[in-house]
Amino acid sequence: MAPYLSTPKQEIAVIAGVGSGLGAALARKFSREGCAVVLLARSRNFLSVLAEELHRSGLKALPIPTDLTDADAVAKAFARVRGELGPVSILINHVGSGVWGGFNELTVEGFRSTWERCALAAFLCSKQVVPDMLTHGGGSILFTGATSSIRGRNGAPAFSSAKFAVRGLADSLARELWPKGIHVAHILVDGVIDIEAVRAQMSDAPSEPMLNPEEMAETYWALTRQKPGAWTFELELRPKGEDFFL
Repeated sequence: MAPYLSTPKQEIAVIAGVGSGLGAALARKFSREGCAVVLLARSRNFLSVLAEELHRSGLKALPIPTDLTDADAVAKAFARVRGELGPVSILINHVGSGVWGGFNELTVEGFRSTWERCALAAFLCSKQVVPDMLTHGGGSILFTGATSSIRGRNGAPAFSSAKFAVRGLADSLARELWPKGIHVAHILVDGVIDIEAVRAQMSDAPSEPMLNPEEMAETYWALTRQKPGAWTFELELRPKGEDFFL
């Protein structure tokens, strides 16, 4: 796949942590809105398939397979982005996987890897874009959170604590960077995202409302369009349904 150059006024949007659900929906939405989109994740094959899909639609996407927990790998990925496209104006910290299981079953390795995939990855990616955003006087950094960001989940001490950390990082960055023109926001995903794999898992379970990833992506885009006189720091996304609240 040949590299491409962004147009002079085109926004560069990096999606850090792209999967087949919301990550892919974000890539499609931000590409359709005219951004040059960078796809970061470990899976080379998935990124290539998604990038080709976008290219066939006439959209721009640069896939860069990256271990987002590796500081050197992240630095190299963003150096490539700056070299081929230019400074990043939108970063979506979307890595959110982790190890599940109760406290007694949780290992040191599982706890550490979950924190690295959530909190460390978000820190490393943010570290790469903030200097350019400060130089250019603006930008947006969005963090994908979860119900576990504000309420510990039974059977998920690693994931819950890591998501608490991500929210804390986002809150601290917002307080530091908002006065400098950088919009930092935390999106709390309170619900199950409607993707094929999840539907297969829930085929024998009672139905429950699920979040539409394409509609979720609309909200992410809207956050980047807000005016600084009325920025949102945190919002909650829930599906339509009765009594579906935290």
